[in-house]
Amino acid sequence: MNPPLVSYVGPLLNGGNLCWVLYECIGRAQQGAPPTQGQHLAQMQQMIGVAGAARNLKATLTAAGTLTITTDEVGVRSALGDPAQMLANFNQTVSKTGAGIGGVVGTALTANGSADIYAVYNPSTGQQGAYIKNANSPLPNFDASPPAGWESNGLISFWQLNAST
Repeated sequence: MNPPLVSYVGPLLNGGNLCWVLYECIGRAQQGAPPTQGQHLAQMQQMIGVAGAARNLKATLTAAGTLTITTDEVGVRSALGDPAQMLANFNQTVSKTGAGIGGVVGTALTANGSADIYAVYNPSTGQQGAYIKNANSPLPNFDASPPAGWESNGLISFWQLNAST
């Protein structure tokens, strides 16, 4: 059987230099290794448009100020324009009284202010997490300064606060 390749030399491809063109493929596409930098080949689960995009997100807030967030999938990324990573079966709890992952990161929350909730991912450990960040000034759907080690994140919720939350 002849391979389904054809050689081509012409001005339309590869600057006029010889190249090989696959014209038939009966197998399925193969995945590359996970990207380590922007503009690298993205894997299928990374092909989403927006960090923070979620499917079937549910948030439950208790009177004590603990928020539990569950979703089938949520998208996070390490920088704007970089490939996104889909986190499956996301189930995290955050508290306004805690600090760091599972609590508040950065400036303390203020009564009658607002708060962003971010989903985060640590690619070194594979661990998922969430945190709250003061959002009194508008932030994008991506936090450019997440806690150390948590390289990928996405904004999944925004809350207006009052004196009791």
